Amino acid sequence: MFVSERSGKLTARGIQVMLDKYADLANMENITPHRFRHSFCKNLANSGASIELIRRLARHESIQTTAIYIDPSYSEQLNALRNM
Repeated sequence: MFVSERSGKLTARGIQVMLDKYADLANMENITPHRFRHSFCKNLANSGASIELIRRLARHESIQTTAIYIDPSYSEQLNALRNM
């Protein structure tokens, strides 16, 4: 997905350096590849994708791992109860 001008591949460290650079420019903190992964799964869940589809796209071995990523927040739970 990401390519480097020097070697053709970007290392995990190279991606983190790039994220740090753009996070600083955007005045954002604690931006990591893992947070992108979590957001990807959560956004899929919020758009109605099934947990099995999310598991496959995230390439999780276990659906229990996927369940952790898409666990509803407290405010999401309250909103669901209000919408009953």
